[in-house]
Amino acid sequence: MKKVILGAAALLFCGGVAFAQQNDSDVDQNGAINTSDVLQVGYKNKSKVKQDGKNFGIGGVANLAVVDQEGVKNKSNVKQDGDDNWAFVTQRGFKNNAKVDQGVGYAEVNDAYVYQQGERNKSRQKQRYDYNFADVVQLGLDNTATQDQSSGANQVNGSDAYAFQIGDNHVSTQKQRGSGNYADVYQDNFFGGGPGNTANQYQEGDSNGAVANQVGNMNDSDQDQYGSSNYADVDQDGWGNSATQYQDGMNNEAQSDQAGVDNTSTQEQYGSDNFGQVWQEFISGNNTAFQYQDGVGNDAYIDQSFGSFNNYAEQYQIGDDNFAVAAQVGGAFLGNGSGQYQVGNGNESWAFQDGNFNLAITEQYGDSNYSFTNQFGFGNEAYTLQVGTGHMSNIMQTGDTNVATTAQFDL
Repeated sequence: MKKVILGAAALLFCGGVAFAQQNDSDVDQNGAINTSDVLQVGYKNKSKVKQDGKNFGIGGVANLAVVDQEGVKNKSNVKQDGDDNWAFVTQRGFKNNAKVDQGVGYAEVNDAYVYQQGERNKSRQKQRYDYNFADVVQLGLDNTATQDQSSGANQVNGSDAYAFQIGDNHVSTQKQRGSGNYADVYQDNFFGGGPGNTANQYQEGDSNGAVANQVGNMNDSDQDQYGSSNYADVDQDGWGNSATQYQDGMNNEAQSDQAGVDNTSTQEQYGSDNFGQVWQEFISGNNTAFQYQDGVGNDAYIDQSFGSFNNYAEQYQIGDDNFAVAAQVGGAFLGNGSGQYQVGNGNESWAFQDGNFNLAITEQYGDSNYSFTNQFGFGNEAYTLQVGTGHMSNIMQTGDTNVATTAQFDL
């Protein structure tokens, strides 16, 4: 076992005056059961730890790197090759930068932890191959976190990434490719002093997941998933909300919850057991929601909850067991809209709208169609067109300038 402990006390006190040192540390270790501890305090701290091993024989097994930096312009670079790697980086101060790179060959069981406190924090974690785990916690202003994980084909079951950010102007990016993926971001604009939250998640294959939770300020979230047991979730509270979700194939699900002000949500899903859902919650705001689904078990709901406001909702569904609901309540200042279009198989469609400049359009083309539209008050209009097989339509409008049209035909 090799162990290196480096301590650099970067402040020398003389007659009450502090002199800062330009700290620098470089640790290079080869072989098995490597341990490195680096402690730096002061100005322009730099630490580089490289633990080697090409993942054969006993090379590069059970590496541990611990870096603790405090001061201004902290930089840490940890590179670990081989199996059972552990990296812990703690930075406090200004312009922190932490980079952790783990894995080579068929390396597995990599763990990376970064904790940063202060302003202009940057963290980058790169992990390759099996059983990866990455965690970053950032407190302060102007935080950026990037997590990039890829699992290879040897015993693949890996890739967990967590990012936790509190403060103003967060940015988080998570990339995962292959195997038992899962990613989670929590962002809280605790200080509320300026534009905050942005989160971006990308997953490619196998047992995908992805969750983003953002609290307060100019929220934005983007999630992409491609193949296998997809799941995606966005929960945003307060202000400039926007969420985009896109899924490709297998057991899709996508949810979006947004509370308050400039809501927008977009969901696309393509093949397999699709399900969608957008609420946009309670008092809400300048709502818009759009859903599009392609094939197999489709469902889709839009709500745009309670107080609502300048609603607009649109839903398309193309093939298989379609079903869609849109409900919009108060459209203050000439809100409400809707739309719903379905093409083939088990179609069903509802739309409820409560008050203001209502309009609802429903088109259904083939198979077991059914539609129901209910609008309560002001500029109501409703059109429904159904073309082939089990048609049925029901429109109820209560007050103000109602118009309704239904056309059904089967040749």
